[in-house]
Amino acid sequence: LVCVSNQTRAFALGGDTPSIKNQMQFVTIASTGEDMKDAGNLTEQSSGGSAFGSPTRGLLAGFASPMNANIDFFQFSSTGNAQDFGELQVIVNSGDALSSTTRGLVVGGSGYLSDIQSVTMATLGNSTNFGDLTVGRYMLGTTSDCVRGVIIGGYVSPGANTNVIDYVNIATAGDAVDFGDQVTTAR
Repeated sequence: LVCVSNQTRAFALGGDTPSIKNQMQFVTIASTGEDMKDAGNLTEQSSGGSAFGSPTRGLLAGFASPMNANIDFFQFSSTGNAQDFGELQVIVNSGDALSSTTRGLVVGGSGYLSDIQSVTMATLGNSTNFGDLTVGRYMLGTTSDCVRGVIIGGYVSPGANTNVIDYVNIATAGDAVDFGDQVTTAR
């Protein structure tokens, strides 16, 4: 299960209990005591992936199960099934994503990937190379203020975490730059 939102709605995508699902559910953020509502289906079943969005569109990239390069998209304002957006250049599992209002970045992934992949969310198409992380890793955390993206921690080898924090300027393609370090190496 992964989640993505705009300022109005939050969506929960996929899931794996008791079996892998292709469902999309949403809730209106400003409401209280509201149960999630069915919003349609993803193009395939997914128990993970990397979710990100613009103010109008939500995207899910690199479905974790079965692991593939698909990118789905849907409109936050309506209900209905997700549609095919394109494909990632590099298949990602256990990576993460962040976005500005126009560009989404999918970062890292299992196999200790250092790839940063980019999509322009208003169009359809495959990802392009944005740059590389300072350290290849997976199971990492990401956040952004829509200008700068920050990539935090993750696994760098079997049983080894990193405390590295990187950043990128989302509007400008290029390699990540060292931001600093976490106090601990928690993931």
